[in-house]
Amino acid sequence: AFQQASNSTCELGFEKYYERLNDLVAAPAPIPPLLVSGGPGSGKSLLLSKWIQLQQKHSSNTLILYHFVGKPTSSSAEPALILKRFTLKLMQHSWSVSPLTLDPAKLLEEFPRWLEKLSAHHQGSIIIIIDSIDRLQQAEKHMKWLIDPLPVNVRVVVSVNVETCPQAWRLWPTLHLEPLNTKDVKALINEECSSVNL
Repeated sequence: AFQQASNSTCELGFEKYYERLNDLVAAPAPIPPLLVSGGPGSGKSLLLSKWIQLQQKHSSNTLILYHFVGKPTSSSAEPALILKRFTLKLMQHSWSVSPLTLDPAKLLEEFPRWLEKLSAHHQGSIIIIIDSIDRLQQAEKHMKWLIDPLPVNVRVVVSVNVETCPQAWRLWPTLHLEPLNTKDVKALINEECSSVNL
């Protein structure tokens, strides 16, 4: 999902949403995760992939951990694999040679510790982005660390389908994407068709 969305050159008037996402990064801590919600096809994945690209281009001190969940039955929906990937990335930036557990329950325990450890030494922000987090298997159980107080320089952005968002998460600050209008749908289709020479 990330690769396909990031290859698109269509922007769909996302500037207003970029501003809200940028405000989240700049806001004083503590701050709960930002929920990007919308119906299927409202542009959540496209928005997040484009914003990640902007962050990578303009914020060299920012460490960005991101994951785009595919189908709920795919390996991309396995919380343990996501936390393992994120933990490995944190370990790379902390120059640690500690062994990484493969036990999913221990990964769930250790990830917040690694996040705390790296955030204490990292000069910039750490942004965690999980697209379609509501598609994760047992999302609320495996993502409990999201509701714990996060380190001061850590920000979290997650996207959900407005219809399947867990009730407890609905209290978080929300950026709601309206369904695409006909003009935007046509622009997106034209852009995608021209990118593959149709």
